[in-house]
Amino acid sequence: MQEPLTTIDINFNNIISTVKVYGNVDKIEGYCYYSFEFNENNKIVISKFDGIEWKIANKILNDDLAVLLGEIIDKVK
Repeated sequence: MQEPLTTIDINFNNIISTVKVYGNVDKIEGYCYYSFEFNENNKIVISKFDGIEWKIANKILNDDLAVLLGEIIDKVK
């Protein structure tokens, strides 16, 4: 199992969430991309496909990440 490059703490209105950050290289295309893992089932993958702009590289197939982020927002109300 790959170890994260780092972990980051995201502070949203004094609620801290720890996110694991993984770095990878697409061996066929040579693109570097980074995965931000909120939990085992929720990841956002970003890459600079064109070498200039960061873009989301993965398709989120369900609303689990929205639910997770929404729960964080609900805690501040």
